[in-house]
Amino acid sequence: MTHQDIQMNKQSESTDGKVGYKHPPVKSQFRKGQSGNPRGRRKGQRNLTPVLLEVLHQTVTVKQAGKAQRMSKGAALIQMLLSKAHKGDGRAIKALLLLTENARSGNGNLLRGMAMGNCQPRRNGCH
Repeated sequence: MTHQDIQMNKQSESTDGKVGYKHPPVKSQFRKGQSGNPRGRRKGQRNLTPVLLEVLHQTVTVKQAGKAQRMSKGAALIQMLLSKAHKGDGRAIKALLLLTENARSGNGNLLRGMAMGNCQPRRNGCH
């Protein structure tokens, strides 16, 4: 028996009605060259990161010292955190420390982690 005959026998044994764990019926197996997900992900579908970044880049009007000022929502969020931390809010202080620590290390995943719910109160100071 040649190597090719042995392989042919193994293939026929694996598909000859043996159905069970790791051996699906021949009818339900994918055809050769056919993908299991032919359509793939929808093109218009976006994940959370681009949506969050888009919202943080939107502009809003904020009053500071009696003057109206236009800034991005991200800048307004940081200004609000700074003012709350200056007043002594412990949670705002922790959030600012974490934000500056991640900015210094070059880790841009902080906002993504906060948005995805990966911030854990006891571990890294997010509440």
